[in-house]
Amino acid sequence: MNLLLNIRTNRCLLSFAIIICFLIAIAIPFINVEYSLWIIAFIVSIVFLKAYLKKNNLIEKEYEFILYVSLVAFSVRMLIVILYSIFPAFEMDSDAGRYEMRAMLIIDEWNRGNFAFKMQDGHFFYSFLNAISFYIFGYYPSMLKIFNSFLGILIGINIYLSIRKLFGNPSAKIGMAISVFFPSLIFWQTTNLKEALVVFLLTEIIKRIIFMKDKCSIKYFIVTILYVLLLTVTRNYAGIFMGLVVCIYFLLVSSYSKPVKLIILLSALLAFSAVTYKMGIGIFGIKLLKVYSLSFLNHIRTLSYTGGSLVLADIPSDTPIRLLKFLPIGFVYFMFSPFPWHLDGSMAIFISILENLIWYLIFGLFVKGLSMSLKRHTKIVLCLILSLSGFVFLYSATMGNMGLAYRMKMQLLPIFLIFSSYAAASINNKWRSMVESKFK
Repeated sequence: MNLLLNIRTNRCLLSFAIIICFLIAIAIPFINVEYSLWIIAFIVSIVFLKAYLKKNNLIEKEYEFILYVSLVAFSVRMLIVILYSIFPAFEMDSDAGRYEMRAMLIIDEWNRGNFAFKMQDGHFFYSFLNAISFYIFGYYPSMLKIFNSFLGILIGINIYLSIRKLFGNPSAKIGMAISVFFPSLIFWQTTNLKEALVVFLLTEIIKRIIFMKDKCSIKYFIVTILYVLLLTVTRNYAGIFMGLVVCIYFLLVSSYSKPVKLIILLSALLAFSAVTYKMGIGIFGIKLLKVYSLSFLNHIRTLSYTGGSLVLADIPSDTPIRLLKFLPIGFVYFMFSPFPWHLDGSMAIFISILENLIWYLIFGLFVKGLSMSLKRHTKIVLCLILSLSGFVFLYSATMGNMGLAYRMKMQLLPIFLIFSSYAAASINNKWRSMVESKFK
């Protein structure tokens, strides 16, 4: 059986390697040096992927399924990255310029012998990754796009492992398949933006929370906190939300005595406060609480009133009463827009509306899956809902641009998929049982 699996796996790897090399060969007339870097990146990614899968002790069928889906999804992303390099006019990642500009400034400091760095920047970590890539490979943003593409595959694997732990293999397969092939996620994971990194860190932390009850050692908790710190220097408020959830769940499931728990948590808070202080947002990020006042949240909304997808511009939310009135509207627009009446001839809006039909189904399944799983996994479900509620509240309160809101919603899609996949697998089992009973 192992021999058969190895033959299938090697054939699978060989076929996809040929496909990628063929795609890269097509791009050679248009690209100078990048194609060799693409080949290296592909080979390194596959080697890392196989090592990562073996580390998780998967059974044979799981290993074959995840490897096959991962290679197909990664090939799709590689193709898009190559097409972007050949036809840059079709690329829509104007925000990438900020990271690339900061990266060049960091490299300039390195060239001067100044290796100190300032973390007082919400984009610090991703800009730092850009700088490392440019410093090693040269100014080739496509390398970051391939890196983000690979993170998209790891996101799918994290989703698979998280769902399998809670609800079993059928649900996990559905969750992974949707997460690696959902169109918007593919789009954001093939650009030089930090969205892929943020979602990967979120899913990695969530996975580690789900497994914490069985692997609740000091080492495991420390590594989880390190991921939280990386998320904090990538998107500060997301790191604070998830750090709070990690600490709460650790207190609930840890078997250590109260004094040991207190020492571990104080050590984690000390490390967290050092990072947030270095970032300029105060100990434990306390300055963010002052910054994110109602007037500032309203100001964020006004800043997002740019482009052709602004909404709700005439509804203020700068006082508690006004915010309470705005939140339901902001929630509906954040979760379910764009709507058909927003069609204005824009291809992006049209595609988003079509994709929203899938999102509506996922959200309906999310509600059903959440209600089904509350009794089965009460503590972990409540912790996940706590983190999700924090994100949804913030994004709903600052809702002012459909494009930006859609981008933020896609970051939360993997969390929704954990419960949606459970409901989808349950419904599929019921239908299959009904069909089998009729034909017996």
